[in-house]
Formats: sequence, C-alpha cells, structure tokens
Amino acid sequence: MTFDANGGYFGEDPECTLDYVNKNASEPVEEYDADEVSHTDPHLYFIGWCLDAKGEHPMPEEYLPTGDVTLYAKWEEGFAVTFDANGGFLFDDPNQTTSTIAYGEGATASRWGYSNPSNADLHLAFNGWCYDEGGQQPLPDYGIEITGDVTFYASWADAWVITWNANGGIMNGDEETWQSSVVRGKAITTSYGCWRNGYEFIGWYLDAECTEQNRVNDIWNYVPESDV
Repeated sequence: MTFDANGGYFGEDPECTLDYVNKNASEPVEEYDADEVSHTDPHLYFIGWCLDAKGEHPMPEEYLPTGDVTLYAKWEEGFAVTFDANGGFLFDDPNQTTSTIAYGEGATASRWGYSNPSNADLHLAFNGWCYDEGGQQPLPDYGIEITGDVTFYASWADAWVITWNANGGIMNGDEETWQSSVVRGKAITTSYGCWRNGYEFIGWYLDAECTEQNRVNDIWNYVPESDV
C-alpha cells in the first residue's frame, strides 16, 4: 500500500511525500495516524484518506483492497494558528520557537490547550497561552472559537525549581535526577515514579535519608516555598 500525502508530507521531513506499508491481505486498512501527516501550507489541515487525488471518493470503513493501492490525503482550508514560545521553545527542541498549524471551522483554543513550551531558565514556568506577548491577556480556560489567522504567545511566571532525585534508583526513563519548574505559590501537580532493583518505591521525601518528618504525603498538592 502507498500512502500519498498529496501535497503534504510525513513526519518532520517535507521531502517525505510517500509512505509504503505492507499489510495482511485479509485485514482491513488501518488509517495512518493523522498526527504524522502535515502540509507546508499552514492553512490546510488533514481530514482523511481517499481513493483518488481529488478527494472525491473517501476510503470506506473497513476497507479491504484486493491488490496494490494508493491512498491520498485529503486537505481542507482552515485558519493558520501560530503558537509563539515567547522566549522559550517547543517540543523539547531549543531551535523551535514557534509552531503554526491549521484549525478547521468550529475549532477552539484555550489557555492550556496546546503543547506546553519549555524555557532554558528553569526559574520561569509556563503560565498559559495569551493573546499578547506581555502575558496580560490570557486565553480563557474553557476555550474560544478560532475565526481567523491568529498568533498566541506563551506567558511565563517566576518559578521554583524542583529537583527530583531517584536516590539510588532511576526515573523518567533512565535518569538519576530530573528538574522541573512550578509557578511560585502554586502546587507541583505532577510527580514521577522511580525504579530500583530489589526495592519498592514508596514516595518522595525532602531529605536523602527519607526521615518520616520530611515525607511529602501529598506530592500532587505540595506547594514549595523555595527551590527544593
């Protein structure tokens, strides 16, 4: 089977316009993950696969081809929405400071509704998406309808740095330590599990000896008062 991006591309390579997939002849086609196909025109968004390049014949449900076949991406025009990291970066890539994607009619955006950016300065924590660079006009939490091309900006707030130490184990993949940021005056609202061969992870403490008086009983609602 050939998936043809039909003017778009797969993954992060604009030159990758075709993808070839071998499949069991007795099983229906599994649709290609829509998150993996993009278009260089930020006003076009993916809506599905078709049997023709013009998009006049959508791929049927439970489609079972009887031979080699090419499926074509269908694109529809929408609004270009740009997310500007505003001094930070996106997708853990320090070189990616903006991201523009197409939103269809009726789509909405909210203060917390897109990938959270990061900042090289860990004493700054992401505090939501805003209409302005100064962070004075935040998007509503419940979302607003997109009615035209628009740019939203990341807002940043002073933060405490939380250092997570696996204390002889590993965490977050294979890390011994990890750092995150939390807006000053707010709860951490996150946590990490740890693994150590022959041991059971029982929680987080404020000292390496794990004394009972320094146990953080409710890590999800813990509000630090300094770097910790």
